[in-house]
Amino acid sequence: VGRGASALTSGLPGGIHVRLIAPRSWREQNLIQQFGWTPEQTHSVLREEEHGRHSFFQKYLGKTPNDPELYDLVLNVARLSRAEQTATILGLYNTRFAR
Repeated sequence: VGRGASALTSGLPGGIHVRLIAPRSWREQNLIQQFGWTPEQTHSVLREEEHGRHSFFQKYLGKTPNDPELYDLVLNVARLSRAEQTATILGLYNTRFAR
């Protein structure tokens, strides 16, 4: 949870690192609907967020947040319902940590 958690906790046991992705157009539309922002506001917020994420990863971790090796699972939330996302993550959890 949060910036860099996948890199900072990669060596710790008991975790699952999930990256949620979606096309920029989907993210923009989602923010417009959720917050009532204009397309210009949405574009600005996404640009700042992406820049901040990249800068943090580069400066403090020497990595990029897009590096697939940081994650156990990458889900495209534009193509999966929340139920499907949840089932996928829980499936991995149950398989990995079955007792």
